[in-house]
Amino acid sequence: MIHCKDFDYGFLYYECPNCDNFHVQGLSCHSRFCVSCGKKYRDARALEIANTCINVPHRQITWTIPEELRKYFQTHKELYDSLFADVNDVLKYIIIGKSKIARKRGDKLGFISSIHTFGRDLKFNPYIHTLVAECIMVI
Repeated sequence: MIHCKDFDYGFLYYECPNCDNFHVQGLSCHSRFCVSCGKKYRDARALEIANTCINVPHRQITWTIPEELRKYFQTHKELYDSLFADVNDVLKYIIIGKSKIARKRGDKLGFISSIHTFGRDLKFNPYIHTLVAECIMVI
């Protein structure tokens, strides 16, 4: 991954026999964790999620863990499940639990959550992104 598309570690050379134009391309690692190669996997995942969402406006909420508690999440990975459950409980309480009308109608929440365990600076910082639908659909 570190040497992805590095010409010192191999490349492909294409030459047109008719016009003498050529193209040189470094070999890639095909890792989903690579910044450039992983784009294919990220785009496919984003398209898959977009196809499952209803066509309504969404809001993004980011949930993070205080710095003092991160060491527990780093050593006890099973805490991630409880983190998702807590996000679910908070959203249900805020949106449905506080609204008598929503409870009476039996409204359901529409949201998708995904976890990230490292920030852009590559330091351990688990946080959850949640896409919440802004409106309800009557079926």
